[in-house]
Amino acid sequence: MRRGLALGTVLLALALVCAAQVSTMFHVSIVAPTGAQGVLDWTQGWITAKGYGSAPENVSNETQGRLLARRGAYVDAQRSILELLEGVELKSETTFLNYAANDVVRTKLEETLPAFVQVVEGSEQWTENDPLCPDGCYTVTMQYNLAGLVLTTLPYIVESTSTGTLPYSSAPAPDYTGVVIDARGLDITPSTYMDVHGMGGSIYAETVAALYVPSVSYELAGTSESVEFAENDPRVGDKPLVVRALGKNEQGTGVVVAHEDGRIIEAMAATTDILISGGGSVLVVAD
Repeated sequence: MRRGLALGTVLLALALVCAAQVSTMFHVSIVAPTGAQGVLDWTQGWITAKGYGSAPENVSNETQGRLLARRGAYVDAQRSILELLEGVELKSETTFLNYAANDVVRTKLEETLPAFVQVVEGSEQWTENDPLCPDGCYTVTMQYNLAGLVLTTLPYIVESTSTGTLPYSSAPAPDYTGVVIDARGLDITPSTYMDVHGMGGSIYAETVAALYVPSVSYELAGTSESVEFAENDPRVGDKPLVVRALGKNEQGTGVVVAHEDGRIIEAMAATTDILISGGGSVLVVAD
């Protein structure tokens, strides 16, 4: 009896650990290399870049040289992030570079950059053995929250689409805290914004700011029912709408859903900001 209780306690503890792992962050992310010094993590919503700074030759002492090298590393990391952002796919086949040509957009991005950039803890160091700076340099790794890109580009994306002018749905205002889209088996291409289509080609919602979570992330957390675990992800709140994607659009960045689900999403787009708030309010469970 005691052995059974002990085993049950161990299993319960393991289950709680698995649930905690899911509720905080996941084992696997959809990560795409975006440059020699940066990667884009579509699951956590971060762009990560490494900056390098060398000490100038005309410094009075070593301390001053390393302080200036640190400042240079910060500037270099932020410059890399700006360059990496230009290659991020916003909608379908449109990258941020198309919008960065707009001086207003780029200026606003540069102004808001500090608010959405953070230094990766423990990444700052003076190194003597980095192949990119054999004579020694200061290095730092920074992360940019893609929520900043959403806030910066959303007004211009909306202006160039019909978002905000969609016919208002007759469905009642939905009381959902987030959305989980089951897109397993569809080979979805991650992008900053996605569209939700109907079977006949209609569009229920545009500029949906989603994060992409590999189903294996939840499976490693202790279950094959990845969508069930996604429902319990704290980022989508305590009452998420769960939708099964029936297909994808031609570019592979949007999903096709059933009419009933589409009408609810349409009403959400008309009455709430959940679909465009970013930060994980909409999760796409993909392969």
